[in-house]
Amino acid sequence: MAYELDTFGFAQPDGVAFGPSGIMAVTDYSNHRIQVFHTDGTLDFQFGSRGSGPGEFVNPSGIDFGPNGTMAVADRTNHRVQVFHANGTFDYQIGSGSSGSGPGEFDTPQDVAFGPGGIMAVTSSDHRVQVFHANGTFDYQIGSGSSGSGPGEFNLPYGIDFGPNGTMAVVDFNNHRVQVFHANGTFAYEVGSPGTNPGEFDLPYGIAFGPNGTMAVGDLRVQVFHANGTFAYRAGPESWGDDANNDWPAGIAFGPGGIIAVAHNSNRTVQVFHPNGTFSHQVGPEWVA
Repeated sequence: MAYELDTFGFAQPDGVAFGPSGIMAVTDYSNHRIQVFHTDGTLDFQFGSRGSGPGEFVNPSGIDFGPNGTMAVADRTNHRVQVFHANGTFDYQIGSGSSGSGPGEFDTPQDVAFGPGGIMAVTSSDHRVQVFHANGTFDYQIGSGSSGSGPGEFNLPYGIDFGPNGTMAVVDFNNHRVQVFHANGTFAYEVGSPGTNPGEFDLPYGIAFGPNGTMAVGDLRVQVFHANGTFAYRAGPESWGDDANNDWPAGIAFGPGGIIAVAHNSNRTVQVFHPNGTFSHQVGPEWVA
């Protein structure tokens, strides 16, 4: 079965982010490229192809915009984070490109986020978050490198984002929760517990901060929380599928005016919702086998 689609299609979209003037970038995981769209959903440009050189990818996952439209991409199977200029040209990378567990090394990095003065990257396989200075040098890490369930410990962390005042939120997949940290990396509080009721999670994956500190989290659905961590509303359907088939929302991003974009890995589209959670439109044709 071939995943390759036409120019405007996706093969397992995984990460999504909004940049300057409302442009939207999507990591096209199985096509090993990044696609960038105008606000109306039309394609602007794309970059990347399968490989291990600068500007090449093997299964890119998380993506985020930084200062002046720069983009950071978690180049998952190349075990590195690549940083690009606003036009998609390569700037620099973090990590050697080989699997490792030391400071500044990665074993399948899953997500990446720009924050005040630096970049944060999460690796699910070694259960930690690494924080880097703006030039890509290692600063510190959160998590011991082994799975755990206490404050500041993770069991397969996936999504990450920076929020108000430099706070950091990490999706703790197998612990069915989101952990929020102060700007210095110390634990602040957690949101969620195992379950399917509002405010509970069943294997959460993606996360994004929005207006006024609101936070969107995806498991089998997309839930939006107030800045204090209490449940606000659901965006989209009550259930996006069956987690046994990896059919859940992947990357999530807030865009202009509070819209929410969700990369739906299974049906190969990015769906966009109004700020009240109702469906607006989708980018990419639904995939047909």
